[in-house]
Order: sequence, then C-alpha cells, then structure tokens
Amino acid sequence: MEFLIEDGYERKHKKKLTSLISSSKTSIDIATAYLTETDLLKGKSNANVRILTSVSASDILSGSVSLDAISSLFKQGNEVRLLDPQNQKFHPKVYIFDRSSVVISSANFTRNAMENNIEVGVSCDSSQISELLEWYDSLWNKAIPLTKDLLIKLIDFQNKHQQTVQKIKTVEQLYNQLEIKYSPLNHKYATSSFFICNSNRKYSDKNNIGGYIDEELMLTSGYVLAWEDFRYIDHMKKVKAGDIIFLYAKKKGVIAIGEALEGVTRFTPDKALKVAASTNEWGIPVDWLTPRDEQVVLKISANEVPRPTFLDISDEHYKSLRNKVEPVTDSV
Repeated sequence: MEFLIEDGYERKHKKKLTSLISSSKTSIDIATAYLTETDLLKGKSNANVRILTSVSASDILSGSVSLDAISSLFKQGNEVRLLDPQNQKFHPKVYIFDRSSVVISSANFTRNAMENNIEVGVSCDSSQISELLEWYDSLWNKAIPLTKDLLIKLIDFQNKHQQTVQKIKTVEQLYNQLEIKYSPLNHKYATSSFFICNSNRKYSDKNNIGGYIDEELMLTSGYVLAWEDFRYIDHMKKVKAGDIIFLYAKKKGVIAIGEALEGVTRFTPDKALKVAASTNEWGIPVDWLTPRDEQVVLKISANEVPRPTFLDISDEHYKSLRNKVEPVTDSV
C-alpha cells in the first residue's frame, strides 16, 4: 500500500497515475465525479479505457465537467458512460489498472486535482480488488453510453447557456466580496452585523404559478418582512444601515443576500406591504446584492438553519454558518 499525499512539492497523484497508465497492458477503468483532464491518457491505445462519470447541468455550467475534455477523450476511442445525475450524486474517484491495481483518492480526474489541489489517496494491489471491480462493473452496466449524438446535444446545451455561465461567475464574484466582508478591517462591511430572515414558506399562500407570495413580496419590494407574533423581535430592532441579511427559504437554502438600507419600521395592517396582513408588519428595506432574475441558491446545511423568523447571527456561535454560505445553482 502506498499513500499519495500532496504536500506542495512533487505531484504524487499525477506521477503515480502516469506510471500506472503507461504500464497498463489491457484495461484502465476510471470513476470520477468531475472530469477536465485529457493529457494523461493521450496516446494510450494498447489498453481498453472506460470512463464512468455523471454530467448535470450545474456541472457543465460551473465548469466542474469539461465537455471539451469529454469530447477529446471520446474521440480518442475511449469508452465513456454517464450515470443519471438526478438519481444519486456520483462522487467516487477510483482508478483501476489491468483489473489488479487500484488508486482510491479524493482526486477527481481533473487538471486542478493533478496540478494544484490538496489531495490524499492510496494506491494498492490486493486480492480484495475483486469487490471493487464488481462495484465498477455494476455501475458501468447501469450507465448510458456516450454517443456522438448525445455529445452534440450536451455541447448545444452548453452553447445556449453561455450567458448563464457568465451570470454565475458574476454571482460568485459577489459572494467572494461578501466573504471578504466577514473579517478584514477598513472594509465597507467590517463593522456590519449579520442576520437571517425566514421567507415564511411554511405559512405563505402560493400564487398562480406556484411561487410563495410572502417570499416573492420580499424579493420584489426590496424589504425583508415579518408579521406579529414572532420570536426575537428585539433582533430585528438591532438592524442598522449597512448590515447584511440572508433571506432563507425552507428546504431551498439562502435565496438572496441584501444590505440593509435603514433600520426596522413597524406597519399597521392597513399600511402593510402584504395586502392580506391581519397583524402588524415589520419591514427592513434592503438592497439585494444577488440578482433577482437568477435562481440563486446559497447553501446552508439543514442542521445549521436557525428556527426563528429573524435572528442576529453576528456572534462567534454562528461563524461556521456564515462561512458555509456558498453559491450553487439548481440543475436545469
């Protein structure tokens, strides 16, 4: 058994995989969650190469999977099969050579994994590899073979949504700016407090196209809102201009990030933004920093989402929650 631990010096994964690919005489079987690497397999014609992966819309648009790389490997005569991304997330990184040697690793078959990332894996020859072969063959038989027609369809999809790719990059830049706001001094948001507001999906009626009325009201009006009676009203009273508010939708994640323009105002039902309001309405005007016309989801794990309608998450206790807000997009 050999450990492949990247320590910033010689790229051990790349060296090991290059050696095993070169010495393989009959077969190379690769299972990888993401795929952008092509150089390691160039000119390898004496062994049957099978590549098992999964391609979702978000993988294509985010660049986690390169259709250029898949196309190049396919045109070289390698077999490529795709698992259904809607079924279960395909996440292994397994490399099997001549059905006798294996590398199991954190490293996908990508350029970044081979050249840049901190990765760790293990290479071994073992009698137990038969169990791994059974696993690979089972998934291979379930997967869809990549064909020329299917590849054309995937590339057409990518070309049609290049504008979406650019918007995703813009959203990532916005998020990176927010990430910077968490710590540096002398920054616009260095003294900001952070809050999370529930979009009220649980109690909201739906509109005629299936959207949640309360949530849509907040996003279109430029206000985060709450209706009495709710817990921790004092937290809403803490908000000042320049603070950051995450709008959270149950089972969806954080769907928008806004900068408070001023503190909270309490409206009586007759002056409330919500037409059918039967109680006092509490509202904070915000400048949404995330695009309204995008299906932007900022992911927070379910067990980290506070239950209250509106909560101050500025202190150290919620630091991990704030730091785990990251942009992802719904699959198309």
